[in-house]
Amino acid sequence: MTDAADGRPGVAVIALDRWGRALLVRDERGLLALPAAELGPAEPPDAAALRLFEACTGVVLEQLRLARVWRPPEAPPGLPWHELHLYFDDPDLDPATLPGQARAVAPSDLESLPLEPWVRGVLEHFFESPAYRALFH
Repeated sequence: MTDAADGRPGVAVIALDRWGRALLVRDERGLLALPAAELGPAEPPDAAALRLFEACTGVVLEQLRLARVWRPPEAPPGLPWHELHLYFDDPDLDPATLPGQARAVAPSDLESLPLEPWVRGVLEHFFESPAYRALFH
């Protein structure tokens, strides 16, 4: 991750399974995190999100939907970028088939998991969003 002061935005992807659980991956510190990264120079956020997800999982997504662009002061605490473009899709991936230590996380699991504060904030907001409710309620 990068320091928010450098001025580049970040992207993150929430991939959902058929039960509405979000795919999280282990970061370099062993915490569960969303697939997320800084945008490359002049890289469109949607292209960066697709590139990032493929790099993290080996899966090529056909589409992504923009859930929200987070900017201060509404951004969750600890957000490592000055803004975050949050995308989502529901490809129904099985974490057991992905490289690394991926895990599917239900909204009810968030309190008990070791997550960065910004990841917890983003997921809590997303699980309460109209976009999520339209998919799973």
